[in-house]
Amino acid sequence: MITLQYKIEMDLCEDYSEMVQSWMKEHGVQSDKDGEDLWYDFFNLQKKSVSPQKRIVHYSKEFACPSEVELGLKLLVQKFENGDDVSLHLSKDATSPSEFDGLLYDWGIYHFHLGETIDHQTGRIERTGPVLFAKIDNENVYCINVYSHGKNVQQPWAKQDLLKIIHNNWPQTIARWKLPDGIEMYPESISPPSDTQYASLRKNGISTAIFVDKGIAYISPGGGYMSTGHSQEIVRYCQRVHNTLKLNELYVRDNITSLVRQIKEITGKSVSRRLCFKLIEIDNVFYVAEMQSNIALFKVEFQ
Repeated sequence: MITLQYKIEMDLCEDYSEMVQSWMKEHGVQSDKDGEDLWYDFFNLQKKSVSPQKRIVHYSKEFACPSEVELGLKLLVQKFENGDDVSLHLSKDATSPSEFDGLLYDWGIYHFHLGETIDHQTGRIERTGPVLFAKIDNENVYCINVYSHGKNVQQPWAKQDLLKIIHNNWPQTIARWKLPDGIEMYPESISPPSDTQYASLRKNGISTAIFVDKGIAYISPGGGYMSTGHSQEIVRYCQRVHNTLKLNELYVRDNITSLVRQIKEITGKSVSRRLCFKLIEIDNVFYVAEMQSNIALFKVEFQ
């Protein structure tokens, strides 16, 4: 039997990069990255954003809001409950694709400004000293507490009470990252890091467990961060996308005969020796398609 030789044109990773670039351009997002480096910026934006959908708002037992931002908090809570967009309450860095958010990557905690009006110079909600710290999932907003930031105050971004409050109120939300009970990581003669020391560790890309009580500790319930400052979760996902696409390229090359037969059966026509395979998206689902015949051949899943 004579095996026909086909000239295959295919670069699924480049196709994915073009999709990412198109999405960022469509949403007015600028980045100096290209190729697969652009993926990190793309997923970084997604991780730092909060999708507009209705959520149930919960308050910790320790929750206290300064009177100066009570109205701003009420406005934000209404937006959460109504499913409105809350992006204007986030830090300006939340819309910057290359800016890192150590608090979010490390502990999975967002912070929101509690202004009442739009600052027309920035287009964002008025910035406030006291900000809301909250953990968010698709259905819930867990309001941890309100702490001040800015000049002349100790910065709250590595305040270990944030994690302790989550443990005291909603331990099920971080159970996945809990270390075995009774663990001891420091000799009795050495104290665990202070908030200031922990902030320094995070700034230098060093991860360590946080003790919320004697023998009870968690490590990076936000997914963690790399020594470069990148979200560990994003780095792993980008690697998964890359590996998945490369495996699909191997599948195409190893099964070209059966794929050509599939195309012939669908079109009822002969197939060119020159084939062009591309990654396409239809209704938020990815497929590998042969472009000469314009046929989506199989689904691509990154999970």
